[in-house]
Amino acid sequence: MKLSKKIFFLIIFTSSLIVRSQQMEYNSHYVFNPYLLNPSMIGDGEKNIFLGYRKQWAGFVGAPEIQQITFDSPLENKKSAIGFRVSNDITNVIGRTSGYLTYKYKVRFSKESDLSFALSGGFFQTRILFDRIIALDKFESVLFESNQKYTGFDADFAFNYRYKKFVIGALAKNILQNTVVYFNDNDTKDLNYSFIRQYNVHAHYNFSLKSDNFHITPIFLLQSVQGIPFNYEGNVLLDYRNKYFFNLNYSHKNSAGVSASVLFDNSIQISYTYEIPTNSLLNYSFTSQEISIKFLLRKNQDFSKLKEIEDLKNQNNSLFEKTDFIEQKQLKLDLEIQKNRDSINSLKDSLNSIVYGLERVINNLKYDSKDLDSLIKKATESIKNDSTVKNIYNNEDEISSPDTKEVI
Repeated sequence: MKLSKKIFFLIIFTSSLIVRSQQMEYNSHYVFNPYLLNPSMIGDGEKNIFLGYRKQWAGFVGAPEIQQITFDSPLENKKSAIGFRVSNDITNVIGRTSGYLTYKYKVRFSKESDLSFALSGGFFQTRILFDRIIALDKFESVLFESNQKYTGFDADFAFNYRYKKFVIGALAKNILQNTVVYFNDNDTKDLNYSFIRQYNVHAHYNFSLKSDNFHITPIFLLQSVQGIPFNYEGNVLLDYRNKYFFNLNYSHKNSAGVSASVLFDNSIQISYTYEIPTNSLLNYSFTSQEISIKFLLRKNQDFSKLKEIEDLKNQNNSLFEKTDFIEQKQLKLDLEIQKNRDSINSLKDSLNSIVYGLERVINNLKYDSKDLDSLIKKATESIKNDSTVKNIYNNEDEISSPDTKEVI
């Protein structure tokens, strides 16, 4: 029994060493889902739902495997974003399930530069997986209380700075450094397992080629556990029309791999990674594989855009109604103008008739006046030729003459 206990504690101890190297939940698909790399990079596009699975060192007993789900979405003000991440990580006989909520805020300096901060907080649970214990005696699990679990709260902090197409950022994980204690019923040798702070620093730059159809993005990443030197990792991501992706990955003294990803119908992105170890595990053909599917909720991604579209539709409908009203009014005006034009033409014809009548009257009057003058002239001459009238005219002349004497 004592030998079995030693073997069991050795397994737990070696498991804890592996877990310490895996507390950051290593994955390679952060090139397709920045949330996995740095929470402060969420919400820069549309809403995303991401499902991922990674099996590391397949064929190695107790090798790590992880399942994870993420969701992130920008808020209406475009300066903030929210997200959550759920993951289940199993390494040897230690399992860890966690769920974190993330809030991100962006400070804009200009159209070309901004600084984003993110705080993630949530609960995690670690447990011993007794069904994975390999022991000489099937009753070895009684060394520990059955279903030992530890639940705690932890937080992560991240930031990134963007200038044009260059981005640099950093992340600190396991800020609270929780300690897990597993109790041993057989003796006083309990197992203490602590979460150590994790850090990463990363940078990338996006190069555009051939009228913005091709993009090449080198990604550089430094990772470290507190008290352990940094481990570096590099990627070269090729993007064609934001639809076809190909990535080359190298992790120093760990692995090298290739990834491919295709975006279908601008809504579903499927990605796959195949890696081989570059350390002593290469001799054992322990490969690592990762697959993920990402849903881009473009149709419902931005309610403000949908609202703008709806407003435009309403404006167009209103414009059509106004146009129809104006057309009807114009038609009425055209009818009234036509009626007025007809009335004016009728009046014009009447005026022309009146003018024509007046002209005839005037002409007749001229003719009548000439005849009248002629008649008057003839009458005057006839009167003057009359003898009686002549005597009257003569007598008048004598009376009116100044040489004539007054007769008394």
